[in-house]
Amino acid sequence: MSDDRATRILYGLSTGVDQPSNDVVWRIEALLGHEDEIFVDVRHVRGDDTVGGIGVVITATRVIRAQWSTPRQRVARQSTVTVETWSRRALVMASIDSSEVLGVNTDADWARDWGAEWPADSVLTLRYEGQLEALTLPLLGGTSHRKNFRELVPYLLADLNR
Repeated sequence: MSDDRATRILYGLSTGVDQPSNDVVWRIEALLGHEDEIFVDVRHVRGDDTVGGIGVVITATRVIRAQWSTPRQRVARQSTVTVETWSRRALVMASIDSSEVLGVNTDADWARDWGAEWPADSVLTLRYEGQLEALTLPLLGGTSHRKNFRELVPYLLADLNR
């Protein structure tokens, strides 16, 4: 295992306010195999008694999704963590679905050219063969993150042709 790689994953899954626990990061790192991350995304969820989240790491050939929930008063063996990986070649559909209820991909979001940046409040839904849950990215906002995601999109769409 690589401390440098684990540190990069931890940094990528941190928002400045929240970060996953080390056990989540090391599980992700274990599933990276010999590959490095090319995109890392995260959404943290704070409940009254728990801190959780979803993290996504994309490599050249795979997608890794981690979901976790940890009690605020951390007690050994009390967290729930699932880390799974699958081939990027399993991508069967990509869509940009508007939802006024969720406030994503609205007409206003797509009413102008964002250049090198993915539109704010807009997401790409990816459906992979064998996965019950679609993957919706990006999870995190911010201009530089949206630029990184926009650069990744053509590569994800190329996965449809593999």
